Amino acid sequence: MASALVVQGGQTEEQAEIAASAMRIETNRKGIGTITVLNGSGGPLDGTTIQVEQQEHDFLFGCNIYGFNYFPDSARNAIYKQRFDSLFNYATAKLYWCGYERTQGSPDTASTNRIVAWCSSRGIKLKGHPILWGTAAGFPGYTNCSRLPTALEQKQRINELLTWYKDKITIWDVVNEPTHFSSIPIDSPHVWAHTSDSSAKLVVNDYSVMYNMRPALWNMLNTASQQGVPWDAVGIQAHEPRTRAFPLDYVRGVLDWYDSLHKEVHITEFTPVSIDTPLSGATWRGARWNPQVQAKYAADFYRVCFAHPAVTAITWWDLCDSMSWLRGGGLLDSHLLPKPAYDSLCRLIRTVWHTDTTVLSGVSGDANFKGFYGTYRVIATKGGTSCTASVHLEKGKQNQFIIYLTSTNTERGQMPGAGSNLAINNCIVSGSDALFFLRLASNAGFTMNVYDLKGRKVWSHRSGAAIAGELELLWDFKKQVATGIYFACLLQNNKYAGKKMVVVR
Repeated sequence: MASALVVQGGQTEEQAEIAASAMRIETNRKGIGTITVLNGSGGPLDGTTIQVEQQEHDFLFGCNIYGFNYFPDSARNAIYKQRFDSLFNYATAKLYWCGYERTQGSPDTASTNRIVAWCSSRGIKLKGHPILWGTAAGFPGYTNCSRLPTALEQKQRINELLTWYKDKITIWDVVNEPTHFSSIPIDSPHVWAHTSDSSAKLVVNDYSVMYNMRPALWNMLNTASQQGVPWDAVGIQAHEPRTRAFPLDYVRGVLDWYDSLHKEVHITEFTPVSIDTPLSGATWRGARWNPQVQAKYAADFYRVCFAHPAVTAITWWDLCDSMSWLRGGGLLDSHLLPKPAYDSLCRLIRTVWHTDTTVLSGVSGDANFKGFYGTYRVIATKGGTSCTASVHLEKGKQNQFIIYLTSTNTERGQMPGAGSNLAINNCIVSGSDALFFLRLASNAGFTMNVYDLKGRKVWSHRSGAAIAGELELLWDFKKQVATGIYFACLLQNNKYAGKKMVVVR
């Protein structure tokens, strides 16, 4: 299959690929959302102005975050973080065993914890890289990076990392570059990782894939799937050979081939350079690399990858020239100033691939919008009354959102707090769903009261003792109420603590 890939790699072919990518992006990266605006009686509100503004992409646009607190002064560290946050929603944290655990049993969790805390505060998703790697940088530091870890050491490190950072680092390069450093197979480590955190996304990352398709990697992953080895995404590095501008029709062919494994595809390390060095591959772009060639090729490469339905993440490898593993490979120069490539990607991700629109509800109270998959802030306004809601437009979901817009508090429901308006975010329960529940990270006692639209209490439940610091309140609504709109009001020690709308239908 790989040998059948025929690539022209000329200007005409690449421009055709770029044009086709624009159409694929419309198909693969956008969906239709329906917002329904209801009045206090549950009836539709037509003529409501609804502003829809995208907050973040579901697609992961990332970079390694190796420059976090790297600089000797706070001013440059602040600039680095600001540039990172302005462009990316995804970060790769370094966990190379050689430097991470110099003393056995005392890994450098402090630096990782600082990255985790900052990324969490900014809504940036994290990947850990790598857990295991069959070369000196991946050998235990407490052995002076001199030997492979034993199977027991491998298992312990996997379990520790995935347990410590469960729900904080959700994506992992478990075994790095396994077809080049085959001393650590992927099967057992992936089983251990899945056992430690079944919700984590496990990536198999390797290089030379964009150069020659790396059939050894495809075969390894195909065999792993047949044998039931848990893995979720293939990680494709895109910087070998290091001077190559991979022809874009070839790039799409590689993505198509790995898509046949029916898993996600991540571009894990992408580093076109800006320094004056010979350019190979798509030589119509120029004989040598420079900042403008870097910017144009980066934007075109991102277009092709973003357009492909299997690709869910792209990671640039090293944000700043001053610490780039390839000279001139950063998006920022050595003074942390944006290079043309940074501006080019920022325009694509934050302007071209961004949805900000206003729609008007019809007689049914409904309004449709088409947008990139991701999170949105929605503001519904009518007659001087407005309501702000957060919604998530997700691929493969119904994407029906309801906003309840009223100028008075619900009688007897007495749900104070964020004004009198209430919104729901993906809280439509139907079909085979049976329970509405809240899980609370607290040891305190809570009460959940459920009211109908007239403020009549239809159900109440007081929580029992907390289990492992969590409380769970369940409402088996289908056994107790008819279809309609209800409010779940949460009380802590008889004081208001939160509210939610539930639609039963």
